[in-house]
Amino acid sequence: MREMKKALFGIIVITIVLTASGSAADFLYEFKAHYFNPTEQRHKDIYGSGWAFGGEFGFGVSQSLYVYLSGNYYAREGELTYTQEETKLKIIPLAVGAKYHFNLVGGLNFYAGAGLTYNIFKEENPIGEVSKNGIGFVINSGLLVFILEGLFLDGYVNYSYCKFKPANVDVNIGGLEAGLGIGYKF
Repeated sequence: MREMKKALFGIIVITIVLTASGSAADFLYEFKAHYFNPTEQRHKDIYGSGWAFGGEFGFGVSQSLYVYLSGNYYAREGELTYTQEETKLKIIPLAVGAKYHFNLVGGLNFYAGAGLTYNIFKEENPIGEVSKNGIGFVINSGLLVFILEGLFLDGYVNYSYCKFKPANVDVNIGGLEAGLGIGYKF
């Protein structure tokens, strides 16, 4: 756990240093909603897939390279496989990473990137409560469509991965995300 905290602290420090060299005119703010399809079959059996919501803040490091900080909130209710008792799940992934933007024609901007995630996991049911945090990664791609000066829509696909043992069982709490965002570039 101490190593994970050191790694996350190092990533944050590097992000701050890199963004200090960015232009003050290159900031992106965005609100996002995506449909999350978990990788783990056990997760799908109990909770299914569902919507997650969040936001992102990006800093321009160069004309095409952006460093970003993001956070999402995913919560689901389900039934335990054998007892059919109610169970609740919350996953909060916090990410830091970089995206490279390719300017296309007509206000279109394709991007691809990757980052590290710090995942907060909590599950509650009559059997007990499990809280666990873990480091993972995310790969991103998407298309920004600029509608007005600075205002954009973002269609994106992400894949996340974070494996740990919340209750003596290896679990990957990541998966595939497809969603839309609305934001503004300063």
